[in-house]
Amino acid sequence: IGVAIWTGDALYGLIAGNFLQVVVYLATRKMSFKEICEYTVDGMASMMPLVIVTAVALIARDGFTQLEIAEYLIDVLAPHLSGTFFPAITFVFVAALAFVTVSCWGMVAVATPILIPLGCAVGADPILMVAAILSGSGFGSHACPYEDASVISSQITGITPIEHFSTQFPYALLSAILSTILFGVCGMVM
Repeated sequence: IGVAIWTGDALYGLIAGNFLQVVVYLATRKMSFKEICEYTVDGMASMMPLVIVTAVALIARDGFTQLEIAEYLIDVLAPHLSGTFFPAITFVFVAALAFVTVSCWGMVAVATPILIPLGCAVGADPILMVAAILSGSGFGSHACPYEDASVISSQITGITPIEHFSTQFPYALLSAILSTILFGVCGMVM
């Protein structure tokens, strides 16, 4: 934390924290240098799917920008949409796509440059639109039975991913219904 404050860069703070962690593990003999190297490589390998999804999302976002997808959708859809209910519609739409694609941050990266300009064009509050995109993406990916957190949780508890899904989905669905209603109410008020 001190390095991050001193340099003003959180990345330097993370690097210093990792270095300090290695020193502490070696000094206390909690791990050997070989174990630290093996865990480091395993950790990097486990992050590759996230790196790939993020890269694909950024490429898709750039492609959408170059193709002017947002402008096209604004021209086609804006006359038929209401800014009042667009945040609620956005929440449901993004939640469904995130559920199917199992991509929380990838969906945010793809949906934001399209839905925010469309929402602004129909008179929706931009802050409410960002909240709808983030909430919908979070719900959709975490409610999915084959999402990594669901699979890991089911493995840890010794149940199947479908059993985990069936026990937590009613609660997630209730929160999604309440969120949709509240996005509609906030759209009317804002």
